[in-house]
Amino acid sequence: MNLPGQLVPPGDSLDYVMPWLIHELTHAWQYQHIGWTYILRALSAQFRYGAAAYDFGGEANLVKCRQEHWTIKNFNLEQQGEIARCYYACQRRPTRLTSRTSRTY
Repeated sequence: MNLPGQLVPPGDSLDYVMPWLIHELTHAWQYQHIGWTYILRALSAQFRYGAAAYDFGGEANLVKCRQEHWTIKNFNLEQQGEIARCYYACQRRPTRLTSRTSRTY
């Protein structure tokens, strides 16, 4: 993989790289904290829910879940990666946090 040498401006054709990397680094963090169980849990979510495994319900659902005392651990591992990706993307450009069910990377 070739990563850009510097952050690209929002809207650039390589703007997808860092959010993708944030998502994948979330998985590296998960592996460091739960070990090999990570692989089984991640694959289980992917096989069970398909593309919907990544759908955390967007900003409105995060607010609702937080009001119900959820933490990041209540979401499946792919949702956790998407939450981190979306958070990073929102920090780069002031838009609403949305969850996407189709992968573009």
